[in-house]
Amino acid sequence: MGGAGTGESGNGSKVERSRSKETDSVLAIVEEMRRLYRERVKMREEEISQLKAILDLRDAAIRQREDEVAGLRAQLTKTEEKARRTADELTAQFPLRVLELLQGAYTLKCTKCGAEVKTNVTEEQARQLLIGQPVQLLCPNPECMDEFPWGRERHSIPLTFGPMLKLKLALLGLL
Repeated sequence: MGGAGTGESGNGSKVERSRSKETDSVLAIVEEMRRLYRERVKMREEEISQLKAILDLRDAAIRQREDEVAGLRAQLTKTEEKARRTADELTAQFPLRVLELLQGAYTLKCTKCGAEVKTNVTEEQARQLLIGQPVQLLCPNPECMDEFPWGRERHSIPLTFGPMLKLKLALLGLL
């Protein structure tokens, strides 16, 4: 009887040991799963941290670009205002400057005989040119004549604003 009792008790301990091993295995698996989940959580937290750092860099770059754009807009506004003031000043001075520009000595060729015509455009003649009225110059060649039904007159060379301005700019080396 003692042998049967010991056999049963031996079987009971085997079962307990087997259950204990199963429990230990399950606990080990659960612990491994916890460890894996902790690692996964830690990796995700690191990814989130890195993404936040990237977003912070992006936001800083955006703020920097916005500041640059604001600075450029301010500079553009100042430049536009300065250009507008300069244009207003030049517009106000334009007739006087053009008058000054047109005045002075010119050497032209007669359109009929090719004789050299020297003239000095006065302020009054420059004003005439500016309002669209031509200035008439007489050819210095006494033989250069225009024929009219009422007779002959010395050839007259008409000067107009456009050609005179081009001539003056060419003399100044601007054309």
